[in-house]
Amino acid sequence: MTVITFSYAPPVHPHLRRFDLRRDLAAVADLIELCFSETLDEEGRRYIRHMRSTARHTGMLRLAALSPARDSAPYSGFVWEEDGRVVGNLSQFLMPAWGKKIYLIANVAVHPDFRQRGIARALTEAALQYSRDRKAEATWLHVREENASALHLYRSLEFVDRPRRTTWVTQTVADNTPALVGPVVGARLREHWPQQSYWFEQTHPPALDWYLPFRRQIFQPGLWGLFTRFWEDTRVQQWAVTWQGQLLGILAWQRTHGATDRLWLASPPEFEETAIPALLSHARWDFSSRRKLTLEYPAGRGVEAFKALGFSEEQTLIWMEYQA
Repeated sequence: MTVITFSYAPPVHPHLRRFDLRRDLAAVADLIELCFSETLDEEGRRYIRHMRSTARHTGMLRLAALSPARDSAPYSGFVWEEDGRVVGNLSQFLMPAWGKKIYLIANVAVHPDFRQRGIARALTEAALQYSRDRKAEATWLHVREENASALHLYRSLEFVDRPRRTTWVTQTVADNTPALVGPVVGARLREHWPQQSYWFEQTHPPALDWYLPFRRQIFQPGLWGLFTRFWEDTRVQQWAVTWQGQLLGILAWQRTHGATDRLWLASPPEFEETAIPALLSHARWDFSSRRKLTLEYPAGRGVEAFKALGFSEEQTLIWMEYQA
């Protein structure tokens, strides 16, 4: 019989222990749904449904619990248990990022009846110690901008604020939305790619490359981009806006398998006042889809233009980093 041992010493607090995939998954799904019910989007609800579905497959759970790659799984971390009841959770998993060892913390949830007792702090401290023991180079998490108590907690633990990202959403594509007169909007051309790639790095920081739900090569022209889109099983459409021969910005639409399609905008701040209205109005007029659209962009930029085109702010997340 093979004996599997771990070098990590369990937390000393009697109520705090490692997440056990075989027995905690359904309870953690219930806790996350309870704590985040007011802010869950469709992707979040789908995540919870997947947790509950997975929890019903006991044989699969036993195998997954023994996997050497369990730190990279979406269901790992710590829980807080009292009287046989899971009342606190912190998910923690290893993210592939530039060949470095980086952990992501998510789903920090404490039952409303057990708050203000230091449970979230204890869970986070245990996760940071776990990262340090494994020689991780950094630990990341994100917090909603309005969550003052969570921001205070993480800053007190020496997390540092990084990019702030706002997610904009619209219910459907507008019918008969006229394109603006003036700037010329047309298909993205092959020669636009170097500028688009550079702008994209500015609006979607490389520090979060590992988080973005795609590889930027899907927008690349030529055979390599075609192969990447085939491999990723996705479809894109792209538009460029120019004025007097100068490229002002590029907008890409990406079909997804979820409930919303994604828009990716690349434009420098000095051109946004013209580029955003022109690109979004043209795309919404040109589109045949009736699916929801979502667009993530640096917080505070393009706000009035997005609102004028029928987008509403879903959330602003503050990304935070802890360096061991």
